[in-house]
Amino acid sequence: MTKLQYSKIINTLLNSSNPTIQYKTKKLIVDESETSLKMIALRESIKESDVAKSLLSHIDKDGTIHTHPYKKWQGPHWTLFCLAQTEYPPNDSKLIPLRDQVYNWLFKKEHLEFPQSLLIHGKKIVSDDVPLKKVMQFGIQ
Repeated sequence: MTKLQYSKIINTLLNSSNPTIQYKTKKLIVDESETSLKMIALRESIKESDVAKSLLSHIDKDGTIHTHPYKKWQGPHWTLFCLAQTEYPPNDSKLIPLRDQVYNWLFKKEHLEFPQSLLIHGKKIVSDDVPLKKVMQFGIQ
């Protein structure tokens, strides 16, 4: 692929109507600083994107999602996970009830004890807990 072709692709991404695509292109390809005022404003605009609105559309009046926290693609864990993938900005207090749902589920006694069935020669065969990492990404620990 030629430089001109790459340039056209990058320009298409930068001119996308989706702020997540613009943000990730500037962050990962153009190498623009995440702390620049333009990038901070662009990341904030992700809150108003169609994707973010759709992900948050099933939140009830109390700020929670009334389903099992890990219900695939619908529970609060997956909602937070997907928001994180969109570069949803940190410190949004409306995510706190979702965080609390995930924490209440994860910190149940059965989740705090590592099951012996997942040990092989005394070592874990699963990775660290992704839900906690995703929640912490939002700065709402």
